[in-house]
Amino acid sequence: MSKLPRMINPNSTYGMKTLVKNLTLQCSILSIGIMMLAPQVARAVVDDAHSFALEAAQEDVEKGGVKIRYDYASGVLKNGQSTTVGYQVFRGNAYWFYLGSSELATKFTVSVTDADGNEIKGEVKKYANSYVFQFVPERTMLVAVTLSGVAEDAEVFDWALVYGYKTRHSGATADDEKKSDKE
Repeated sequence: MSKLPRMINPNSTYGMKTLVKNLTLQCSILSIGIMMLAPQVARAVVDDAHSFALEAAQEDVEKGGVKIRYDYASGVLKNGQSTTVGYQVFRGNAYWFYLGSSELATKFTVSVTDADGNEIKGEVKKYANSYVFQFVPERTMLVAVTLSGVAEDAEVFDWALVYGYKTRHSGATADDEKKSDKE
């Protein structure tokens, strides 16, 4: 006659200890399996270009009262390649465009034009991997932000364009706004 496997009686002390040991072993094996898969399953994605664009905006937001829009444009460019992003701007606001790159040494070229192709003049700040363009439109209009760049250590780079605005006092001119910002 064959011997039947011994059944664990959970009501006995010995049976409970055996049951706990078996469950602990099974949970340990399952945990090890999950940890081995976790690096492939649970990955966080950081958009460095977007982060650097937001870092360029930080001082204007904290000290200058600029409001950043949550939506932003982004993509990948080859060195020397250009792309254009369109925005509508409104008379009565001041605007900032913050451009960031995933590569630390990226030299940007940016031009902002109106719908007729006329270049819009503004203030520019350049950093190692970001670029800031600020202007005050004289009228409500569509603008095209054309950007290109060259990254020293890469043939392609990620870019992100964030924009912010600050509502000006009604009736104020661009010169009045510059004077009040300096005071």
